Amino acid sequence: MKKIIGLILLGFGYSACAIPTGLNEGVYQDAQVRYKIVAPGAAWKSLRLQTADLSWMQPKTGSTLLANSNCKGVKDVPLQSLTQHLLIGMTEKKIVSQETITFSGRDALETEVTAKIDGVRQRMKMLVMKKDGCVYDLFYGADPAFYEEDLKSYFQLKNGFSEHERKR
Repeated sequence: MKKIIGLILLGFGYSACAIPTGLNEGVYQDAQVRYKIVAPGAAWKSLRLQTADLSWMQPKTGSTLLANSNCKGVKDVPLQSLTQHLLIGMTEKKIVSQETITFSGRDALETEVTAKIDGVRQRMKMLVMKKDGCVYDLFYGADPAFYEEDLKSYFQLKNGFSEHERKR
């Protein structure tokens, strides 16, 4: 399972470091943004990734959760294009479902997809939203055998995302 998580993270160009996640009492904050988010349960271990605000791995199943924001150089790009950007480097991509939803008062695109990352089949669910010149991504990836088992943690993350603001 740990090999699978490594493949997912490498597929996204991430590298893990053993330092704190940056979540302080349910609030993530950096020089660009501030938002509240509910972290997944105790079974999930936090990771610090270079290109994600927050990330977790479920050691038993190898599933991953990521939350990220970007406010630098954001252009008015359609949500579908931003979602496709998250899939760069994956092969055999198949969109299972995709719908525009209202999330935090804005249109967001939520997509479920299967794909291979370095030859390993994964099932993923992701949400992309734009607000105030920033793009917010929530991502869940799992071995298809564990997808349903850990999906509730994606919804916990999604439902716990609030009070986001861009710092100026």
